[in-house]
Amino acid sequence: MSDRFTHLHLHSKYSLLDGLVEIDQLISASVSKGHTAVAVTDHGHMMSAIELYYKARENGLKPIIGSELYICEDVNITGPEQRNNHLTVLVKNEQGFKNLIRLCSSSAMYFYRNPRVDKKLLKKYSEGLIILSGCLNGSLPKAIINKKDYLDEYKWYCDTYGDDFYLEIQPTDDEEQYRLNKTLVEIDESRIVPTGDVHYLKQEDYEDHALLLLLQTGSSLKDRQETPDQVFQFKGNYYFLSTEVEMREMFEKYHSIDATKYLNNIQKIVDKVENYELDTKIKIPVYRRPEDANCTVTG
Repeated sequence: MSDRFTHLHLHSKYSLLDGLVEIDQLISASVSKGHTAVAVTDHGHMMSAIELYYKARENGLKPIIGSELYICEDVNITGPEQRNNHLTVLVKNEQGFKNLIRLCSSSAMYFYRNPRVDKKLLKKYSEGLIILSGCLNGSLPKAIINKKDYLDEYKWYCDTYGDDFYLEIQPTDDEEQYRLNKTLVEIDESRIVPTGDVHYLKQEDYEDHALLLLLQTGSSLKDRQETPDQVFQFKGNYYFLSTEVEMREMFEKYHSIDATKYLNNIQKIVDKVENYELDTKIKIPVYRRPEDANCTVTG
């Protein structure tokens, strides 16, 4: 197992009722596996950022702050036809940290079903960010799966993020994932990045995570037993903090892909992330009295 392997798509407990990973446990597991960096990409926000940043550094790991943002066509439009796609976003430097804060803040302002941003906001705050194309629910993956014209979507991300845009493949045993991985490799092998979409630390945590999803969707164990097709559950036990060896084995087994050459792109991304300092001091606004500002108060 390489000590330079890093999971770049991971959900902590801050992905409420979806992620089962405690930051302390993640740090310990990453250290024990010999990793040199650790990333967290929670849904639609950055609540884990400060805890991850300091605890990772305290344990000799490079922290990679991120988020899995929800992307829509236009944040000003709401309605039942609106669909939110996923996008994996990683912070590269201090400017990227500030821009991801801006994106997450904007997404809360335009909340509809989920906190949302659109391409206008992505382009406005693109500096300092590294982008992965996302899981099956990403906009580019959806276009590929639905057999739509996906090249315009691909080109937009390439034009906006340049060499900081990567194509995300995952090792799950799923027909749509198989077709997506195959197409992404055909588009541009040089941009391929394998991810595990981690939601829990160990494979034996699968059942605990399944219970969490039942809580999220308001379903019961009885529903899961009697009408499994109508209950939201993860299909397969792949979403754990795998080692590099385990990741390669899953890609080979389910997709006949030798992921070894693509794993190098993970380290390229880790190396791109700069060692920046966070200013976490509390900032309280200063209010000036009218007389101190030489203002005339009337009325």
